[in-house]
Amino acid sequence: MGVPDFTKLLGGKADDSKPPPTIPAGSYRLLVKGSEFGESQQKKTPFVRFLMAITALGPDIDPDDLAGIKWETKTLRRDFYLTEDALFMLTDFFKTGGLKTDGRTHAELVPMAVGMEIVGDVTVTAGRGDRMYNNVDSFASDFAKDDDDE
Repeated sequence: MGVPDFTKLLGGKADDSKPPPTIPAGSYRLLVKGSEFGESQQKKTPFVRFLMAITALGPDIDPDDLAGIKWETKTLRRDFYLTEDALFMLTDFFKTGGLKTDGRTHAELVPMAVGMEIVGDVTVTAGRGDRMYNNVDSFASDFAKDDDDE
C-alpha cells in the first residue's frame, strides 16, 4: 500500500467540506469490522471501540429516508468503557452477538467480535453547534418482530 496523495486530499476548498449526513434513527443489521483501544479525552478512561458497517436496514427504516445517503459505506462505532462497573455491558455485547463467553477473558473476546453480526438501535444526537451524529445505543440478536408478523 502506497503513501496517500495528501496534495490531492487537501486540495479542495475548506468551505466545501461538510460533515457526512446522519442516517435515520432505527434498527440496522451491523457487521463488526474492527476494534481499537483508546481513552476518553476528559477523564482518560480506557475504552474499546468497535467499528461497524451497515449490512441491512431494519423493518422500521423507510429506504426513502436514506435517499442521497451512502449508508452502505457508513461506519458506525460503539465505545465500551473498560472499568469494573462497565465491563458487564461489553460482556452483554459479546453474548448478544452470539459469542460464547464461558471461561474466556474480555481480551480474548475483543478480536473474536470482528465478523460478528448484530442488530443495533441507532439514534441521532445533537452535538456542539448544529452538528448531528449517530450513536448505537443498544443491541439485539435480531430485528424485533411485529405482532402482525406472527
